[in-house]
Amino acid sequence: MFTPRFRRSPGVLLLAATLITSASFLPAQTAPAPSGAAASNTAKPAEEVVTLSAFEVSAGANRGYVTTSSMSASRIAVPITELPSSVVVINEKLIADTMATSLQDTLSLVSGIQQSAPPQGSNEISMRGYTLAGAQRDGVTDYLVSQGREAGGGFDYALVERIEIVKGPAGILYGAHNPGGIINLVSKRPLSRPKTRINVMAGSYESYRAELDTSQFIDAEKRFGYRIVALWADTAGQVDDRPQAGDGIRAFNPSLSFRSKNGWYAWAWAAIVRDHLRRSTFGTPALPTEAGFSFPSRPSTTGAPLYEVAGNHMLSNLQYTDTDTYELGVSKDFKLGPVELDVRLLGRDYRQRGEQASRIRGVDAFDILVDRNGSIIGTDFRAVPLSAAAGKVGQIGRAAIRYDSNPVRLDGQIGSADFNFGFDVGPTRHQLLAYVTVGRQESRSNVSSYDIRNAATLASLGVPIIGGRPVVVYWPKPIVTPSVEDMVRLADTRNIANDIELTSDEVSYGAIERLSFWDNRIIAVGGVRRDALDGRSVSIVNNAPVPRSQSKDRETTTALSALAKVYKGSRGEVSLFVNGNETFIPVTTIDRRLATFGQKYPNRIASNDEFGLKLDTFQSRLVATLSIFKTTETNVLVTENDETGAITGIPSTFYQTPVGTRTTKGWEIDLNFAPREGWELILAYSDVDPRLETGRYAQKIAFDTFTAAVRHEVRRGWAKGLSAMWQYNHWGESALSSRSYWIIPGGEQHTAILSYHFGGRWTARVRVENVFDERHVYPSANETALDITRDRNYRVGLTYEF
Repeated sequence: MFTPRFRRSPGVLLLAATLITSASFLPAQTAPAPSGAAASNTAKPAEEVVTLSAFEVSAGANRGYVTTSSMSASRIAVPITELPSSVVVINEKLIADTMATSLQDTLSLVSGIQQSAPPQGSNEISMRGYTLAGAQRDGVTDYLVSQGREAGGGFDYALVERIEIVKGPAGILYGAHNPGGIINLVSKRPLSRPKTRINVMAGSYESYRAELDTSQFIDAEKRFGYRIVALWADTAGQVDDRPQAGDGIRAFNPSLSFRSKNGWYAWAWAAIVRDHLRRSTFGTPALPTEAGFSFPSRPSTTGAPLYEVAGNHMLSNLQYTDTDTYELGVSKDFKLGPVELDVRLLGRDYRQRGEQASRIRGVDAFDILVDRNGSIIGTDFRAVPLSAAAGKVGQIGRAAIRYDSNPVRLDGQIGSADFNFGFDVGPTRHQLLAYVTVGRQESRSNVSSYDIRNAATLASLGVPIIGGRPVVVYWPKPIVTPSVEDMVRLADTRNIANDIELTSDEVSYGAIERLSFWDNRIIAVGGVRRDALDGRSVSIVNNAPVPRSQSKDRETTTALSALAKVYKGSRGEVSLFVNGNETFIPVTTIDRRLATFGQKYPNRIASNDEFGLKLDTFQSRLVATLSIFKTTETNVLVTENDETGAITGIPSTFYQTPVGTRTTKGWEIDLNFAPREGWELILAYSDVDPRLETGRYAQKIAFDTFTAAVRHEVRRGWAKGLSAMWQYNHWGESALSSRSYWIIPGGEQHTAILSYHFGGRWTARVRVENVFDERHVYPSANETALDITRDRNYRVGLTYEF
């Protein structure tokens, strides 16, 4: 037995009740034409109607870049104007027109989302004041987009039909997840009509890509379908390090489906991915802008990038991810008297192998700046004013070399069952979704490091002596790059960790009630979910397990939200919504401070108070969502550096310490407007204030973002089929981590895309990124290596569809 803990603020509950009751006084309007999932059941008279289940979103819900229906915010297909939360969909047309290859290529078109990563080309992004790296796939946890330190591989658009983004906590749907929101990847499955697409692409950094996507039927009745996606891509990368054979990414994504005449829909889906793509990117250090600065920094201190530096601490990036995922599923609708029941059963098995962060890099406590005359300027970026280094730096290095090795093995199974009951009670319509998720994950990793610190050994490798000390130069180019074998053989400092095995079991169940009345003009949603997570950690010493820790987390998540359509008529729909939702984040961190050593920190709990406005008007030619929100997270931990060892007993050791709550306040708008035939406009703006209870800003979060993209396609005349898109992205200032707390400047980027559709089946495209060839820094973590925009680069592509 458990008692749900409702943490909703009284203001949200009162606003939800007011929204529901006051809407009964709104004037009635003529109902608009069917859209979203309802529109998917409309077919041409000559064709058989394909009835989709409640768990499928039809391609008919698309108009240009707008998708008017989503599954991710309710677990069933619902028009977005009937979802009392902030939801944005990136559909297949937008992915194709932007020639997207990285997550940032499309997610930068969404308000409040920004790349937020160290210079390793990872999948990590920021959203609503938080950084996240994982994702869901079809509503359950996905391991093609690697998590945590593995966030450098596995994702590719070739395996994605569309991307659905639900902002803010959504614990009743997804259990424990990042408070900023979730990204749900919708898999490609057999289409309702045969289609084949062949795409080839080439570009800067010796980048090449070839993709095949074909969907056909096996039988004449079109009950059995298949879809096969195959991908090959490779690149030399921005940092042209060629450390091992077999680079690039290869993926094979087959799926089969069967749709019976009486409503059964079954599918088998697999994804075999070998991702060894080089992802190292350039970075630049930041230096304090105040002359005479000395550590520790003051809260008001700002940092400025040393733009003359475009180096990288990674001398060799060996990161890779090999993943095999298999899925079976079935859905069916039943009629049980007055009750309609839609059922979906899904089972998934995944296996992942990889190296999380294996590389050779310069390492020591601090970086060493050397001027062009061979003299040392300083030995810590935090203590060298920009005025002392700008235009004078000749080399940057560190006093030692390290090789890190972290092989990872991950195996897991997950199953989910969803039961959607639909029924009427008097004037009200009810959709009661009950669901259960059961899963197990086993992982094994080994974090080992090998350092060469001895001056004589470094000298024998050719490391120069500068100012009486060895300096392992990594910029402007590495002077010494020993092999992995030499690093292991010559290392004088070794940290050979035992294998660590982690086992986690999950049992989650919940229910969500959608109550609607007055022709879907008023909708109220409430839900509760219970998560039971059991974890066990052991070390493998001499092939024998040695227990390390064990945890049992039991958390209850609640939600209450409401929506009222203040206009529903021939011109579309306008909705007001209020959303109160929450989630939790399990914390396994053990206190390393001497005064309280050994205690387990409590789980983090995040709640969301949000209200907003949605438009879907003029036959989806003007679609927008405006949201004002406040997310509050408890039991927050931050990472600090114990430089003297007074706190942990070990000098230069990072540890985590509680800082109370973290609050992100802000507002955002996402708008898509097609003013006339052939024109498409995207506008997205966000403003966030992500603060810790101490008053510090949260790291790696742009305080504001703005995107404007306009596309025009010529529909008639001699230039018919020609289109052009211009995209402008701006991100504001952000804060660095607790090493310096500096505020760093924002930046901007312009991207141009030209395309020409010719011959009825062919489309040629060219993309120019960073048109004006300017360097700007992205929100980053530490001053040692701010992520930086790429120089001007190109992609050209050719697509054939039939």
